Amino acid sequence: MLLMAKNTDALINARAKTIKTASLSAIKLMNYILDLNYKRGFDKRKLDINLCVENMQDILDKICGSRATIYYELYSGPLNVIATELYIEEILFNLTINSKDAISTEGIITISTAVVNYETAPTVSVFGTVNAGRYCYIKVKDTGCGIAKNIMSLIHKPTFTTKKNGNGIGLHIVFTIAKELSGFVTVESAEQKGTTITVYIPQAADVVAPPCSCA
Repeated sequence: MLLMAKNTDALINARAKTIKTASLSAIKLMNYILDLNYKRGFDKRKLDINLCVENMQDILDKICGSRATIYYELYSGPLNVIATELYIEEILFNLTINSKDAISTEGIITISTAVVNYETAPTVSVFGTVNAGRYCYIKVKDTGCGIAKNIMSLIHKPTFTTKKNGNGIGLHIVFTIAKELSGFVTVESAEQKGTTITVYIPQAADVVAPPCSCA
């Protein structure tokens, strides 16, 4: 209604557009939950991860507010994968929310993308199965409180949370999406030193972007 009123106030228009974007994202999320529960299929197609990140920047910045500053370090070329926009949006949304909640006052969140080539599994802990090949990744790094070693093996489980008002679903969704896309997740963290979560998705077969070589 605010947008239809054609209000000349730039601030009101900007906030109305943000509300509309958030509402559309909520609709997509509810459809995702229904699809997950009823095992309905998703319309996967080739898409560029970088474009998904760019489209989400405004809402992610507003989610963090004054608590965290987000820096974006995106790969210079296209990062094509076979997925849906909803999957990529959910990864970005949930990881950014977790990073923001891990920062008590002011901190930094860095969202980066790139492509790598894995011949063997990474040396850090992996959630999922690593097959040799090229992967595009989304990495979300924060300067928050970090994750204690004794709970690291539990973070992928549904409903597990350390937040007072959390439900544990967000991070579980990230792991579920990675598995659905034949990818995997790595988590690097230390208490009081922050957390880095990286989601790897197989690169679309017809893409020839030069990867980083990882043994």
